[in-house]
Amino acid sequence: MTAVTATRTRSVEATVVVARVLLGAGTAAGALVLAAELLGQAAAFPVTFLLSALLQLVVLVVGFAVLRRIRPIHSPPFGVSAVGVLWGGLAATGGALLANDALGGVWAKAVSPAFDAAWGAALTAPLNEEVLKVAGVGLLALAFPLVLRGPVDGLVLGALTGLGFQVVENVLYGLRTVEAAGGVGEVGAAIETFVVRVGVTGLGSHWAMTAVAGAGVGFMVAHRVAAGVFLIVLAMAMHWLFDSPLLSFTGGVAVKVAVNFLIFLVLYFTLRRTYRRHARRALHADESTTLLTRHARRKARRHVPAGPERARVIAYQRSRLATLDE
Repeated sequence: MTAVTATRTRSVEATVVVARVLLGAGTAAGALVLAAELLGQAAAFPVTFLLSALLQLVVLVVGFAVLRRIRPIHSPPFGVSAVGVLWGGLAATGGALLANDALGGVWAKAVSPAFDAAWGAALTAPLNEEVLKVAGVGLLALAFPLVLRGPVDGLVLGALTGLGFQVVENVLYGLRTVEAAGGVGEVGAAIETFVVRVGVTGLGSHWAMTAVAGAGVGFMVAHRVAAGVFLIVLAMAMHWLFDSPLLSFTGGVAVKVAVNFLIFLVLYFTLRRTYRRHARRALHADESTTLLTRHARRKARRHVPAGPERARVIAYQRSRLATLDE
């Protein structure tokens, strides 16, 4: 190993350590902020809190499984996926609470209270919430460089980070709903929040926005900075549209959700097609039929007797997939 290579290796290792420390510290700090925010409200409205938390836990479990599954060829590692969810749910959400408090009233002072009431969320949330969420994806790229290698990885880990933010925010909204109603109808507040923020707006919310921004981080990792910046700005625009007073009637809200979801779908299927095409080129012709899908890999393993021979097949599949990722 040359001196230059050794220096570069040490630099990468140091970056990984620093990024992992920041992920842990940010998540812990966010958890403390959320605890301070939630303790009083949860004690005052325990039924709303517990029911909201249970409903959102279901959303989290289902969303976690589905979003990891949509990655072409193989899912991202469970642990790294969980770190993304924790950053979104704790660090980004806790940081957003502080940022929203700090920025509260800025637009009222700069323009007018009426302008702040109408446009404050749309002008503030894309700047602080999207930045905080995508910062987590960026830290994942630095902390786990063998996992987040390009836009496909960034999209999936970004979606998981946004999912974490979304489910925790939904619990907070449930508590705010019952508080605004004077503490009346605790069960109704939790169910209403679930129906509106999952059933009505869920498909176009934080997971979709941060999936787009995460793909941008992936492009930056792949040294395509212009494409990365464009997608991060696009995610902010999606958030702006989502929170803006434009199309605020029922049908209009459905349009905004559909626009955000369509943007995600177009980006996802474009990246998926490109990724699979490159994968076919990287593998031998016979490997393409046995490695490129989860079903094909399971089928290949089933046809081998259990024991050392099957272990060798599993090791071979993993090594080829690792080579493919590189």
